[in-house]
Amino acid sequence: MSVKITSPAEGDEIKGNTVELGVEHTGIEIAKAGEGDPDATGHFHVFIDKDPVAPGEAIEKAEGIVHSTDNPIVIAGLDPGEHRLVVVLGDTNHVRIGESESEVRVKLTGPSVQATAPAQITAGKDFTITLETTGLEVVKAPAGEQGKAGHFHVLIDLGFPEYAKAVGTGDQIIHTTEKTITIKGLAAGDHKILIVVGDGGHVPFRPLVADLLTIKVV
Repeated sequence: MSVKITSPAEGDEIKGNTVELGVEHTGIEIAKAGEGDPDATGHFHVFIDKDPVAPGEAIEKAEGIVHSTDNPIVIAGLDPGEHRLVVVLGDTNHVRIGESESEVRVKLTGPSVQATAPAQITAGKDFTITLETTGLEVVKAPAGEQGKAGHFHVLIDLGFPEYAKAVGTGDQIIHTTEKTITIKGLAAGDHKILIVVGDGGHVPFRPLVADLLTIKVV
């Protein structure tokens, strides 16, 4: 059983504040927690700027730890600067399996967006997301310098947008230049809220400038 980072390369400089981490694995089927044969399936866990837990220890859901079945693994919301990313495997119960691990150090050059919000809220109640940016001019579409000026797209329970395709409209999408955003009345359950910076044509920056929040509604 093994896991290996294939991209980016050690020491790479990456624009934006998102890393798309390519990985290879052997000896295990990748599946979401609670799915598949518990003795033969698992998923990826990325430790950001911290050491991974030892084999056999539980991997918590916490800041600086990404749980994912995606490949590449999209890691959003990083601050500009150098970061150490370590990938290990965990089973369906988020317990680290095997001793294999792979790490890479990269440097993010920005621009960036970081989002904050309550980790848990009451069902049906409004809550606020606050955004902070670095190296970004926030402007209405269309205006500003390509790659440095844009506005926010808030995607509620939607995946990362397609490459070179404009973000659309709908009940689950908010277009705004405001850095304080109110989200109304989510139902009980876990929700993912993605904040993506896009240009005057609503096309997300590439490399991505984005952050991802997980909100538990009880």
